Amino acid sequence: MMENRFLIGVLLTTVVSIGNSQSRPPKEILEIVDNFNRVHNDNNIVNLFFVDCGFSDDVLGDLVVSSDVPMISTKLWRKDIKIPQSSSEIATEYLYLCDVQNFQSLNILGSILFVESFHVTEENLEELSSNKNNLFIIENDGQIAELINIKSSIDKLVYRRKLGNGKPKVDFMGMKVKVGYLTAAPYLMYKDKFLGSMGEVFEVIKKNLNITYVAVPSVDGFYGGKAKEIIRVGNTFSTHNGLIGMLERGEIDLCLTDIILTLTRQEVVDWGGSMLTQETISYMSKGGNEYNYQAYISPLKDSIWFMVLGTSAILVIYQEYYYVV
Repeated sequence: MMENRFLIGVLLTTVVSIGNSQSRPPKEILEIVDNFNRVHNDNNIVNLFFVDCGFSDDVLGDLVVSSDVPMISTKLWRKDIKIPQSSSEIATEYLYLCDVQNFQSLNILGSILFVESFHVTEENLEELSSNKNNLFIIENDGQIAELINIKSSIDKLVYRRKLGNGKPKVDFMGMKVKVGYLTAAPYLMYKDKFLGSMGEVFEVIKKNLNITYVAVPSVDGFYGGKAKEIIRVGNTFSTHNGLIGMLERGEIDLCLTDIILTLTRQEVVDWGGSMLTQETISYMSKGGNEYNYQAYISPLKDSIWFMVLGTSAILVIYQEYYYVV
């Protein structure tokens, strides 16, 4: 098990709570967050903020002394404190929410949120899981469930996933996605399902992730390159054509083909890893033992050499004239 060390000061992970008289005792909150961090997080630096929970400085001071978690820093929320907006290598952000009424006004981005189960409703699910936040629900018995809220181009998935002592298995509960493809025999073909070496790998991934899919061929038969002009389809726009453009416009959720990673493509889509690696080989004629003196001038046409020599002669004459004058 990973050893957790909590540092006081700047190198800290953030846990924030927002006021409610029904919130748990601070020591219990600390233990729940610490247990989660030990099992599910590789970062061992944590900072704990309590925001409008009705706890005093003395209560937090006693918490540090009596806690079994060494060297953890607990602080009360102040309006002049700025919540970090994204995770960093130094610290992972945890936010414990005692109340969710003022959550939207905090403008929290890319954080890990802990919320008591009685706060979570159908109305505030979208708000809590927006801005790339990960939402974890603390049940009445102290167990933690992760709220999965995912949208594809044609489907939506919302459910609670119980967390055990290990890394949870990814399960999309049969969620339907659109998979764009371009036939690349023998590596990838489609006939009721994907075939070929790449197709068979994808079918295994599909089974393990528990997803269903609709196969969509490339709209123009291209893999996807940077277009000369912005492409507009309905109310969506893209800078690429082909499969990459379809991903960019949100017409498909995944792209499956023997496509090459390039800089421009990487700027608009995410890459999930390589299924197939191929070598690219260049061939040239083998050199002989005979000397060819024209090899020095044959790369350029005769007209270009005449221009080079003529330009050189003009420069020499001009230089001589310039110095004479």
